[in-house]
Parts: sequence; C-alpha cells; structure tokens
Amino acid sequence: MIVANCFRSSRRLRMSVVFAPVAAFTCFATANATAPVLETDLAADPIIETGPQRGGGMVWPTDRVNYLFEMDQIAQFLDIWQEKTVGDPEFGGEIEAEAGPLGDVIQTDNTLEAIWFWSRYTELTGRTTYLQNIADAWVYSLAFPPWLEEGPVNGYYRAHNCAWALTAESAYRSATGDDTYLGYAETAATWLVDHPLPITGTTRLNAFVQGWTSGNLYLYGEELGNSTWTSTAVTLAQDVLDSYVAVDPATNLATEQWAMSSGTIVWGLCNSVFRADPVAGNTWVTTFGGLVDLYQDWYNVPADSFDWDRSWNVAYANAHFAMFDVTGDMSWFDNGVNLTNLLLSYDSDDDGGIPATVQDPVTEDMTWVTSYLGKFGVDRMIGLPPTIDAGVLRFVTLADGDELFLPVGAAIPIQVEVSNFGLDDLTSVDVSLEGPVTGAATVDLAFAEKVTIELHPGWLPDTQGEYEFTCRVSRAGDEDASNDDLTIRVTVLGDPASVENGEALTSLRSPIPQPNPFRSETQWTVPIPEQTSVETRIYGTDGRLVQRWSEAAGPAREATISWDGSDRQGRPVAAGVYHLRTRIGAGDASQIGGTRLVVLR
Repeated sequence: MIVANCFRSSRRLRMSVVFAPVAAFTCFATANATAPVLETDLAADPIIETGPQRGGGMVWPTDRVNYLFEMDQIAQFLDIWQEKTVGDPEFGGEIEAEAGPLGDVIQTDNTLEAIWFWSRYTELTGRTTYLQNIADAWVYSLAFPPWLEEGPVNGYYRAHNCAWALTAESAYRSATGDDTYLGYAETAATWLVDHPLPITGTTRLNAFVQGWTSGNLYLYGEELGNSTWTSTAVTLAQDVLDSYVAVDPATNLATEQWAMSSGTIVWGLCNSVFRADPVAGNTWVTTFGGLVDLYQDWYNVPADSFDWDRSWNVAYANAHFAMFDVTGDMSWFDNGVNLTNLLLSYDSDDDGGIPATVQDPVTEDMTWVTSYLGKFGVDRMIGLPPTIDAGVLRFVTLADGDELFLPVGAAIPIQVEVSNFGLDDLTSVDVSLEGPVTGAATVDLAFAEKVTIELHPGWLPDTQGEYEFTCRVSRAGDEDASNDDLTIRVTVLGDPASVENGEALTSLRSPIPQPNPFRSETQWTVPIPEQTSVETRIYGTDGRLVQRWSEAAGPAREATISWDGSDRQGRPVAAGVYHLRTRIGAGDASQIGGTRLVVLR
C-alpha cells in the first residue's frame, strides 16, 4: 500500500491518497487550476454548434519532415517545463504552459502525458536521457492520482485522467520492463469500469471523453488479457455511438469543445467496438467517415473559455489515422499526415512546443497539446526508425517554385539543411549540389541533428528561364534512399515593373492594398473565380521572393490577404519598396497583376 501526504499548495487543493479498491475513495478535489471546463457551464449549454469547417480547400505543408528530430525536440521541450525543485509540493509534475494564464498550473493528465512521451522516446531510441524525468513524474502522479482529480466523482475530468494513466503505464512498462505502476493503472481502469459517464445527444464533452476512455480501456484490457475491461470498453463505446453519434451524425462527428473534438470519439470507436468487430467498423467508416472534420478553424465555442483549436485538430488527425487502421484506405492516412505536418508547422519559434490555439502568442506554447501531437501524430509517422540514415531536409535560401525577377540585385548563396534521420550518430556524410552552380561538403551529424550548409557562395542568374537544383547526401550504410536527394525548380522572369498596375500581361485588375504605404499591416482583396487557384507573392526590388500565399481551387469567393511586413521566416523586412504580384489560374489561361507596396518603419 502506497500513501501520499495530505497538504494544500498555492496552485491546487491536495488530498491524501491510498491505493486500494476504488470504492474506498470518498474525497474529491476542489480545483484552483483553470484547465477543465466547469460542470455548471456544461449543464448550462446543451446546444450543439460547430464552427466553419475546412478540408478540400486547405493548403497543406509540403516540406520534408524529420519526425525523429521532432520527437527529440518535443522531449526536450517537456523536460524544460517539468517542475524540478526538490521539496516543491508539485515536484515532478508537468507545467501546462510556458507562459500565460496556465503558466503556473500543473495537472496529473499533463504529467501522465509526459510519462507516455518520454517512455515512448526511450523505447524508440534506446536512449536513457529521460529516465529520471519519468521517475520524477511518477512521484507527482502517485501523489495526485487521476481518480481523485478535480470535479464531480462521476465527472469527465477524472475519467479523462484515468485513461491517460492506462496508456502512460503501458508505455512505461514497455520501455523499461518495470511493472511497479501496474496497480496504479489497474485502479484507474477499475474507476473507468465503475464510473460510466452519462451520454445523451447533447452531452458532447462526456461523449468525447468516453470515446477516449473506451479506446484506452479496450487496448489496456487487450494487452493484459482482462476481458472485463475489453467488454466494458465496448459497452461504453456503443453507448457513445448509439446515444450521441447516431442522434445526428452530420453534426456530432464535427463538433469541438475544451481540448477535444469529435475526432476523439472516432479514435475511441475504432479502438474498441470496431476493434472487436472489424467488419462493422469498415462498414461504419465507409458510411460515416466522410462526416468527420478534416480540419477545424478556430471559433468561439459557447460556454468554453478555451477554444483550443489546435488540440481539436490533433484529435482529428488521430481519428483519420484510426480510420485507416480500420479500413486500410490510404486516403485516411494521408489526411492524418497532412494534419500532423500542419500542426508541426505551428512551432514557429522552433522550440518543440506549439500553442493550443491560434489566438495565443508563440511565447505561450502548451506542453499538453504538444504531447498530444507527439503521441497522435509524430510517433505515428516514425514507425521503426532506421539506424543509419542521413537526408536532405530543404533548401534554405531558395524554395521550389520560387520566381526571381531580373535584374537579381545580389548573388544568392545556395544553402541547404541536412539532417540525421536515424538512431546512430553519423560521421563523414557527403553533401553535394548539382545545377547551374555546384558545390560539395562533408559533415558529421549527431542523433536527430540538423545543420545548414552553404554549398555555393552566390548564384547570380542573368537570363530568364527555369533552373533546377538538386542536393544529394551520401553515407555508407544508409538505410533509406527516399530522403537522400531533393530537387527544386526556380523560375527567373523579367522586370516586375512589367506587371505592375495590371499592365502588359492581362486585363486583371490589380489588387489595391490598404493602407499603402503602411507600417504594421496592409491588406487587399482578390476575387477568385470558381475552381481557380490563386498565388500571391511579394518580391524585393532585388528580385528576391519575400513572402507568398496560396488559395486552392474551390467555390467562387473573395480572399482577403493581410501582410504584416515580415518575410517567410517571420522576420520584419526593411523599409522600402516591394512588388506585389498576383496570379489567378495557371498556364496560358492565367491572369497576372501587380502593384507596388511601400513599407515604413
């Protein structure tokens, strides 16, 4: 029997904990933390709403990704935000956010999520870097177990936390062979069996959470051979399916609240009731899978002060991967890949973390949504990593599809980013450049490292045309040729003034930025005909591409584009004249127009 001390901290109310049969627990927490939605808010808002959905019109990232690098970076990010002060009442816990309203909050679910991630990292890489982090996180999790988390005894938050206990213990035991915390997880599983959530056609958050709990309970019961847990999981999931989803599938498979979305339900169904009956699962996904959101823009959810859109979309990625598991249809898998890469692109400060919502600044990355992305997206993409694998990530100073205007004012250094995609540290990796200019270098790459290399000091084109550059890497014993080379094509055009003010190329009316000149932001509107794509670019007077936007073909509409005076790396541009160029359509039928922009500082 393990006993935790009873005390009160400045962050939240603590309680004494004894690991014993669940029926023995009678106390529950009153929270000071702000993370969960209040039960009173849930009861006051029975209305099901959904925001503007997006999918077919999305422009997905196309850059190559080193998922092992992303996993390593997330592990480091979680390490930074673990409470490490010995003697602190919340020692070992995972802080929710690097700043902002949740920057002083530690919760059990965040901590269990970090245990899962560090454990999975340990198992995949064979590295012991985070074993102490895991041990410290268990100290916190033992002191504040999930079944005694805040809210009502039969509330969603305790259930949500208990499900995380199952997957965290499973990952830890798989990585280390240590079953010390098996009883902890068994108590959490028993809690889930004994505390089903009430499900109706309007209790969306309960439905989301019970989807999450049923999937985890089934997988854990399957792993440990516990038929009570698997059969209960199927019953819980079937209740969600019958009492919530079936009431209005078109709405209830595309709703969001708190840190969850309908994607959480779909993952749970696929890993419980459809895992038990794959034929029924295949039929259901074929019939209803298309109703599941592919991507959800931010919107203000009634009675929800959080509106964590990036967390919603992690859940949708998880759902699409799960529907692939059920059907084998690669289109679902591709959706999951696109969502994963889009969410990774939100790490604009390259620290491994992402904010939970588009409304938050980059300085308020959240550990929990980053753990979600790591578990449901990044880990899924890694598979079984190779031992020896070097590859090309991207061209740094040029990008595929770039257009330059003559005269190009200054020579362009050709820089590339290469990375170690494998488990071993690498020496003597050869990197070469082919194209209108050439170059070569040899580098060493540590585990998960990426480095930028200059392969030519400066390319200065003086003739219009299309130019092709290829970067190649070579390393003895390399196990994956798919990332060994990368080719980009760059087009050199005439003077951008030839298309300014709509002259010369077409009768397209040039966009009119307002204000112009500007200091902080300007915007303009582009009319988009039906089934027509639009490409908008800003160039410097030296012909270099500064910024670009794309709108995919779709229904006729107007697109409003805003520019804050930053380049593609997010850096403020210098004051001066810039060229705005818009292309509507493609090929011979395209229309091109342009104008000048003046940036003031």
